[in-house]
Amino acid sequence: MKKNGITNAEYFLLMGIYNAIPKDWKNLLRTQSNSSNVASSNDNADPPDLSLPSSSRGVYWDLVEKIKIAPTTESKYEDIFSAHDLRWEQLYLLV
Repeated sequence: MKKNGITNAEYFLLMGIYNAIPKDWKNLLRTQSNSSNVASSNDNADPPDLSLPSSSRGVYWDLVEKIKIAPTTESKYEDIFSAHDLRWEQLYLLV
């Protein structure tokens, strides 16, 4: 039997991937895909119909781009080296 044009094996694989996504990420995706509804905390519900990127790298960058909090080490080093102009984008490229 096929569900939404995919086989049962493919659906089982997708459900395994979906269940591996942290709850916070699921809630973030739900609230952004349907901002008028409150995200439910029921993990047994069917996955929301989302247009996900075609690769895991795309999913990663979609989630990472939403992070608005700077790492705590940045504020620590800003205090220590306040006389210097630290360009974090270039410093992160050095690593």
